[in-house]
Amino acid sequence: MEWKNANKILPERGHRVLCLYPNGKMDVQLYLGRESFVHDLYGRCIFWTELPKRPKAYFKLMGRNE
Repeated sequence: MEWKNANKILPERGHRVLCLYPNGKMDVQLYLGRESFVHDLYGRCIFWTELPKRPKAYFKLMGRNE
């Protein structure tokens, strides 16, 4: 995973990303704009990375063909 600085590079709208916060906490966010990078408990996201795609075995387990 490559961590990107949230002050310099932003993800595309609608992408799910993993955010790292100043206190060391992490959370998955759906990026809809800069305001979606602010967490009520953890503060503003400082670094983010894209989540890897789910493996095909996951979809088989859930009974879906993707």
